[in-house]
Amino acid sequence: MNENKCMYDEIKDYKSAFECFKQRFLIDRKSIFRLDDTNTILDEDSIKYLIDNFVNNGYSGDASFIDKIKHQLVKTPLKDNKDLIKNALEVLATVVWLWRVPPANAKDRSLSVGEILKLHDDLKDITFDKNPFFKDFKGFASTGTYYNTNKPTELAYIIKFLDKYINIKNPDAIKILKSDEFDGKMTIKTTKDYSKYKDG
Repeated sequence: MNENKCMYDEIKDYKSAFECFKQRFLIDRKSIFRLDDTNTILDEDSIKYLIDNFVNNGYSGDASFIDKIKHQLVKTPLKDNKDLIKNALEVLATVVWLWRVPPANAKDRSLSVGEILKLHDDLKDITFDKNPFFKDFKGFASTGTYYNTNKPTELAYIIKFLDKYINIKNPDAIKILKSDEFDGKMTIKTTKDYSKYKDG
């Protein structure tokens, strides 16, 4: 599927949104939030940054999700590189967008994404009112409480998928979903007690 086959103005439901997502993000590896931007954001460096600082550097405690990732990815990252942090935050925001596609009652896709983008000065002014990926389409699944409380683990799962995906030879064939190595199971280790960190 070539980029010109994705008609953003024809996004009307989760299926058409996902088709354009596959082309724009998975194949072209560009931002779904800045459709006029031609820079690559999905690359090995941004995924490695998320794995090192988010997936493999989990926190426990009662702080909010956004406070935790602020400390993981921005305030106390394992590597300090503003451009890398920017790309990683945008990739994480994209992962959150994808995570919010399935719920039939999802009403806060832009809020969930926006709170992450606001963590970086170069991304905080992104708006969603004219972005076709944020049309008010209905998802396909009825989600329960665990869907929300398990958010960090589910996002980590998607990030681990992307890590494998960007290293396969043929990006059109997502063979990883059927591989023995990526069998739908993942272990997340919590290394720190986050309860002492609270903003506000």
